[in-house]
Amino acid sequence: MADQLTMSIGEVAARGGIRPSALRYYEQAGLIPPPVRVAGRRVYGERVLTRLAVIRLGQEAGFTIAEIKTLVSGLKDSAPSARLKARWRRLAQIKLEDLERTIMRAHAMKRLLQAGLECGCLDLAECELVLGRMDPAILPVDPGLRSRPGAPRRRSPARRSARRAS
Repeated sequence: MADQLTMSIGEVAARGGIRPSALRYYEQAGLIPPPVRVAGRRVYGERVLTRLAVIRLGQEAGFTIAEIKTLVSGLKDSAPSARLKARWRRLAQIKLEDLERTIMRAHAMKRLLQAGLECGCLDLAECELVLGRMDPAILPVDPGLRSRPGAPRRRSPARRSARRAS
């Protein structure tokens, strides 16, 4: 069934929760197909709203415009090449792994906040209950460091006071 071309750029922007300039940018960047023009004006069908929802979801999940373009437009050819298919699959796999790490960090932060509520501390970084529940495996690793930043470690009270004073 053909997509009915009934919406102006302003209508799409309002329904999609974005500015008309963003629609023009997405068109220029190749995230949405160029719309049909009637009397020089852009006219869109309902399908563009689905594409905009996917773009927004990708942005909220931390995808770059280039990554979103590859994921939403990368296989639009009727017979995509094996190289293009492999590139799309590789990017999808990388992003799935990134999202899994993000989800793990969000769950870990949720657990830390819950632990902080249990003990009533006002400083999660100094709370022994929270530090005891912290999973160092979820912390990002800086290749220049020997350990993970923020990994629980004991500091003497004198070092804590000196650090706060600086």
